[in-house]
Amino acid sequence: MSNKIRKIDSSSIPQTPLSPAGPATAGIDYDKKRGLVINHDTENGRTVLPGPAFVIPDFRKLVSEFDDFNGDLLDTRWNTQVGNDSLPPSALINVQQHGVMRLLTGNDAGADHASNGVQFEGRLSWKPTNKNLVFEARVKVDVITSLAWFLGFTDQTAALEFPVTLSGTTFTTNATDAVGFLFDTAATTDTWRMVGVATDVDATMQDSGYAPVAAEYETFRVEVDAAGTATFFRNGVQIGVPMKNAVTPTVALVPVIAAFARNTTSKNVDVDYIAVRQSRA
Repeated sequence: MSNKIRKIDSSSIPQTPLSPAGPATAGIDYDKKRGLVINHDTENGRTVLPGPAFVIPDFRKLVSEFDDFNGDLLDTRWNTQVGNDSLPPSALINVQQHGVMRLLTGNDAGADHASNGVQFEGRLSWKPTNKNLVFEARVKVDVITSLAWFLGFTDQTAALEFPVTLSGTTFTTNATDAVGFLFDTAATTDTWRMVGVATDVDATMQDSGYAPVAAEYETFRVEVDAAGTATFFRNGVQIGVPMKNAVTPTVALVPVIAAFARNTTSKNVDVDYIAVRQSRA
């Protein structure tokens, strides 16, 4: 017996419906691993709502973290690390409507993560083997020049460490295990890359073909399955192909957003919200 709740097809109802009805294939499923899954409607072959189905998590079955940054100070569940620039990089609540956390990079002539870097991170308590591992954040940056920026998971909180960089066409994976989105203007082409490294073995990196727009919010999501395969989404739409061996399934990971200025101009990275979840072990 199907547990799908189907929409009413208005073609079978003689009276005029109060609102346009979707097709019979649209509706709501309950997935015991994820929660309520709201499937998107299609209309005349056109997707009315783009992207993957919307999921309302079942928090009895999931471990989750969500922060909309509505407080006066960062919650103690988060940690920050900064470089040694004389203009101290920082990660602080910024006074904006709906709550925003701002990462401020340094502007030192060293132009690297050690001097200009800022790193916002959670705790090392997330493993792909627990299944249904997800990272999501809505972010923007004030300028898109001379900047390195990473969002996703990494494997340590002991030091200021930028997980992956890109110079020209050469990736450097500083983390032993990490997976996420990378934007680095030292690259030949300044576009978002999907990157991964599992026990110091680089995954096949991918180019999204998309570049950020200054001062414009975008939403990035990484889903990692129990085998360490990562699937990437931008603004609700999957980009690239599932990345096999993106990260070691048994390694404890931490959600991270990191950035540094590659010149002597400080950058503002605003984080509207961050969300992380996985199935309970």
